Amino acid sequence: VNEELTTALLEIQKLDDEILQYETDLNKYETQLSKLQTSIDEAIEKIDLVQEDYQTREEILRERLVEMYKAGDVTYLEVLLSSKSLTEFISSYFLMRQLVEYDNKLIEQVEREKNDLEYTKAKLEKEQKEVKTIKAKKEQTTIILNNKKTLQKAHVNKLSEEEKKLQKEKYQNKVNKGFNITDINKEFCLTYGEVAEAYEAWRKKKDDLGEELADVAIYLLGLSEILNIDLEDEILKKVYKNSKREYKVIDGVNTRTKEFNE
Repeated sequence: VNEELTTALLEIQKLDDEILQYETDLNKYETQLSKLQTSIDEAIEKIDLVQEDYQTREEILRERLVEMYKAGDVTYLEVLLSSKSLTEFISSYFLMRQLVEYDNKLIEQVEREKNDLEYTKAKLEKEQKEVKTIKAKKEQTTIILNNKKTLQKAHVNKLSEEEKKLQKEKYQNKVNKGFNITDINKEFCLTYGEVAEAYEAWRKKKDDLGEELADVAIYLLGLSEILNIDLEDEILKKVYKNSKREYKVIDGVNTRTKEFNE
């Protein structure tokens, strides 16, 4: 029984480690998906804005080109030479210069927005593919995690059965050997004595500390069976209860700040 318990405990510990790793992976995937979704939403919003600006500027540029086409062979030089005075010439010169600068800036702006739009669309497409990949990994990891938890539960159930069997075996050993099974006061005193022996072994650095601790566990199992208490069930409930309690260091003392409420 002891060998079976040890094997089951080792398998459960191994599954605990694997489950923890898979849960860590799932949290990582959730974080990645959240960041990607935020980036995708921003990219879509940016594409809408840039697309609108790009279309507006492209339309303005197209209208400018149409006007230039309608003007035919009229050149800037002809416009300048047709000026009737020096003032008109200077005004026409600066006006034509501004038009040229405006046209150049408009062309450059349209080109920049076009490139920015293409880059953002490519980035969006890449991130959408990443989302599909991560979702597939997440789905696969979730399946594996659930399988591991199912397997772990089976091992825990088996362990519970073995522990109950061990508890009954320790009680039966008391009966077979003629040990005490009726005097509860005496049994508690004997258990306390085993704890004291374990402490003495630890204090004096004896080699049989493990054996003394085993005696403590054996007495606890026997006492639990005498009192008709499922020790394994009580331990699990107590562990859960302790996990729900909260503690805080106050004035250098670790103080319970929240009690478990069933």
